Amino acid sequence: MENSEDSLRTSPALTVQLSYLGMSMFWNLVNVGLTAAGQQPLGPSGSLEMVAAMTVVAILLVVSVRRLIWLYAGLSLLLALAALNAIYGAFTGAPNNWPSTFFRVFGATINVVGVVGAVLACQLVVRSRRSRRQTQLSKGMGKWL
Repeated sequence: MENSEDSLRTSPALTVQLSYLGMSMFWNLVNVGLTAAGQQPLGPSGSLEMVAAMTVVAILLVVSVRRLIWLYAGLSLLLALAALNAIYGAFTGAPNNWPSTFFRVFGATINVVGVVGAVLACQLVVRSRRSRRQTQLSKGMGKWL
């Protein structure tokens, strides 16, 4: 059986989540730049505050994935809700919020990556709990054998 710490470190969940946050931060920075230049942004969102918040979430994800799995699960749920909200907004928002349909679909696709990351994170949390439970059981059985 592999070490649970190693399996958490190499998990694709964190990689996908950090990729999603990176793409979202880039999207927001581009939108801030376009707005500052007086041009239409790529979508309805774009703020430096969101970039700062996403940076903090990314740091907390990296720190919590091996140490505080409950915090990692909570942050993953938060990211999933934000991504789902953005996907919903992409399909129900006013069409003039985007310069073209391409950017509307592209923004929604970035957020689909966030949802995939959240699903992978759920699997990781469940696997982590099972691994911890098996470790505790095997340690407990050692006392009786």
